[in-house]
Amino acid sequence: MEARRSEKPRQDDTGPEAPGFKPVPLARWLWRAYLRSALFPILAIEIGFLATYWIGTLITYRTNIGVIRPAAEDDFARMAQREALAIDSRLASISELASLFAEQATRALAQPYEPAAGEMQRYAFSPERGYATQSSDADGAAAAFYASTTPLSAEQLETVKRSSQLDPLMRSIKQTDPLIAKLYLTTRDSYTRIFPYSESVQSFSPKADLTRSPYYLAADAERNPSHRAVWTAIHVDPATDRWMMSSVAPLYRGNTLIGVVGIDIAVDALVQQVLDLHLPWNAYGVLLNRDGTVLAMPRAGEQAWGFGEADVLEHVDPRDGDADRPEQLNIHQRADTRGLAAAMASGGSGRLDNLRLGGELLHSTWAPIEGADWTLLLLASEDTIVEQAARLNHRLIVAGFGMVLATIVVFVVFTTWLGRRARALGRELGGALSRISQALIAIGRGQRLQAGHLRFDIRDLDRMGEQIVRVGEQLAETNEALVQAQHRLELALMEEQRLTASQRRFISAISHEFRNPLSIIDSTAQSLARRADRMSAESIAERSEELRTAVRRLSEVIDSASVFMSFEQQRNSSEMPECNLDELLQGVRHRLLRQHVDRTRDLRLDPAVIGTSVRCDQAMLRVIVSVLVDNALRHSAAGTEVRIRAEAAGRRLTISVSDRGPGMSEEMVSRALLRPLEHKGDTSGAGLRLARVFAEMYDGKLEIESKLGAGTEVRVVLPLNGATGTAEKEGA
Repeated sequence: MEARRSEKPRQDDTGPEAPGFKPVPLARWLWRAYLRSALFPILAIEIGFLATYWIGTLITYRTNIGVIRPAAEDDFARMAQREALAIDSRLASISELASLFAEQATRALAQPYEPAAGEMQRYAFSPERGYATQSSDADGAAAAFYASTTPLSAEQLETVKRSSQLDPLMRSIKQTDPLIAKLYLTTRDSYTRIFPYSESVQSFSPKADLTRSPYYLAADAERNPSHRAVWTAIHVDPATDRWMMSSVAPLYRGNTLIGVVGIDIAVDALVQQVLDLHLPWNAYGVLLNRDGTVLAMPRAGEQAWGFGEADVLEHVDPRDGDADRPEQLNIHQRADTRGLAAAMASGGSGRLDNLRLGGELLHSTWAPIEGADWTLLLLASEDTIVEQAARLNHRLIVAGFGMVLATIVVFVVFTTWLGRRARALGRELGGALSRISQALIAIGRGQRLQAGHLRFDIRDLDRMGEQIVRVGEQLAETNEALVQAQHRLELALMEEQRLTASQRRFISAISHEFRNPLSIIDSTAQSLARRADRMSAESIAERSEELRTAVRRLSEVIDSASVFMSFEQQRNSSEMPECNLDELLQGVRHRLLRQHVDRTRDLRLDPAVIGTSVRCDQAMLRVIVSVLVDNALRHSAAGTEVRIRAEAAGRRLTISVSDRGPGMSEEMVSRALLRPLEHKGDTSGAGLRLARVFAEMYDGKLEIESKLGAGTEVRVVLPLNGATGTAEKEGA
């Protein structure tokens, strides 16, 4: 054991005291390290990496086939929903415009209106053509027509005049969306007004019953009980020979349908929006109507569907109805799309895989266009979706061969480059270590390093530099934290001193409030003790009531002390509980009326406080209001009104108590507002001074307006803690 203790510690053979130890320059040490631990391991790693890359490429290709397809299908479904929603949103905005048009038209027909002199000169009546406009004007007024089945009287002329004030509105609505072709108003007595102006009104049959028109019937109460804007079926406008769809909204006066307004849109513009869709995977969109008939399809789908026209609407004359539509235009009648039709029959959005059209396997997804009751169907080739994964695999293979070639080139030049890089790194690392050494010296001297002072291109050195800067920051922050902690301790001490002084002042302040009730109790008790046998029952009852009043006064003073203590504990709270001001003031009123039973009809609460909620110290507020109301009742005669008012505005709460008592002189007001509560001598105005002290403790103030012989109004203005509630003010 002793021999072992006498042995010298074994030294590392590579340490600075080892035999033959000789330090080498950093650049040479790096060169040797590269040769020993970098060149051959990196070569082995590269070979393993390339092998792993080729195997991973094969696995990735097979995995992508299983991953890309469902991801693409989900994206495809979202595309259909997005495009359908875009069309549906556009139709919904037009429906909202139709509802606005209906609302304004109802108002216009109910209000007398005298148009410009030239407006009524545009109309002419003839038995053959009815009452219709003959020309437009410089501002582009609307066209109008009155069927001769309605006798032209002053009432009908008034309808024409009133409807003319809708021309600017119709012009504005027409300009909001290029999809809008025209707007019209039709009343129940076969009067119609159309914008923009059209000569077609002159060709209307003079005996036409416009209330039997499909668009008018679509808006009546039987077909549209909700009285909202609805869309009609696709129809051909006889004036323009174009496909149209109308958003119609009823006009009601009470429960009576008095007319219909409508907005016509050009269907071919919506169809063109579908034809112009730009979709990935060479996909294309097909527009279907409510019965599954194809309305539009781009040229990309012609071969698969067996069509020769780009726009399927050109296959059919819409004026001939559906009788001449070929079977291949309806997915329910085609053999190769019946499965698709069955899947779409459930309604809503959906998708179907493995749909074969024209010998091609397709993926399909669809979404409804609610406003027009159409369906947007998107189709894409399965081969096209998978082809992207194949292209990706081909690119990965090409990249693999490039990596092999790059590896060979890199290792040819790598050895040559190592020597030069070792020397450069030696200089760079030497400079970095020198900067780190200087930074440590600066920190030791108490200097504070700026962020980014030690930044290096080498990650480990850069991390070390950040840590050194962070240590310097932490040392500085620790010093600042110590200073702040000292400051907080000083503030806490000041707050404790303030609380102690406040409690001392409050105890001194309310001491005299105990003396008066105690003096009354003492004197009354002595009087009862000496003369109880000689006093009448009325006198004893009167003295007992004086004792009860004095006891209640003591209870209020004790409550005030309790409120003060709880207020001192809560005044630093970030937010006080919410208080229903109406309930609080009603409670004060009922409690004081039990003490002043003869003043039940005198004490009034302003109804403006109903529904008002504020955040405040409820107990403190209850004491202040009780003191003010009790003071007003005691200093005013029975039969005179005492009113309580409250108003919460912004972050301030104002409560006022007014009476019609004898009032106060300016000297009495000054004593109540300025004299300390614990002032000895004259005790008049002590209740107001107590309320003032509580208000000032609440960071508020007391205001008094009084005039001898005219009464007194006392207002207490208090700050609110937190946001005030909204008062629901009702009339008296």
